[in-house]
This record gives sequence, C-alpha cells and structure tokens, in this order.
Amino acid sequence: VEDGDPVAEYKQRAIEKLGEKKLKTYDNTDGTDYEAIAAEEPDVILGVNTWEMDTDYAKLTPIAPVVTFADKKDANTLTWQERLKTAAKALGLSEKAEEVIAANERTVKEAAAAHPEFRGKTYTYSVVH
Repeated sequence: VEDGDPVAEYKQRAIEKLGEKKLKTYDNTDGTDYEAIAAEEPDVILGVNTWEMDTDYAKLTPIAPVVTFADKKDANTLTWQERLKTAAKALGLSEKAEEVIAANERTVKEAAAAHPEFRGKTYTYSVVH
C-alpha cells in the first residue's frame, strides 16, 4: 500500500534488484482495498507500518497471515529498526535485517563525522494527513 505518490527511488532500486520493474501499489487514501489485495493472493501481509491495522486486521486475516505490531500504540512508537526486524523475522530474513541496520548506522556515523557542523543540532520530521 502506498499513498498515491510515485515509488521512492530507494524502493525502486530495491524492486529492480529483485528482478522486478514495478511495485504494485494501492492508494489507501480512501481506505484499504481488500478486494485488490485478495486478488493478488499474497502468502503473507506485512502490516508493520500502518495506523489502521486495528480495523484492517479482521478483514485481512482471511486473505493471508498478517504480521503486525502487538499493540496499536506501537503504530506510533516502533522504530524503523523494530518494524524491519518484525517483517524480516516473518520472512526468514532476520540476519539480512541486522545487516541493513548495521549498514545504516555506519552511514549515519560517517555522515556525522563528515559534517561536524551538525553536531548538537536537532530536526523535526512530520507526516501530515
């Protein structure tokens, strides 16, 4: 599921690395398209990055097993690392997830070292609906 925007460049590179040209997405602006998801006959549904899982779960579980957070409050508090680990565990890719996390941490440390002018600075990232 995507928000209707074009697929981000980093996602497109990952898709192509898997031998695919395009990721099939669903615009969930007006809600989850259960019929379209069911038509794809997925083996598993990863719902680790959604605020609507409390209402979607019951409609998605007849389609395929759903991997999601245990508590709705986690929809707002899980880190990207925790979300990645949850999805990776379900797919048998836990080791790969740890590699991705470690590579990201290295990249951040290298960027921080290359830009000491940002030391002590903060930023805000917001999602507006």
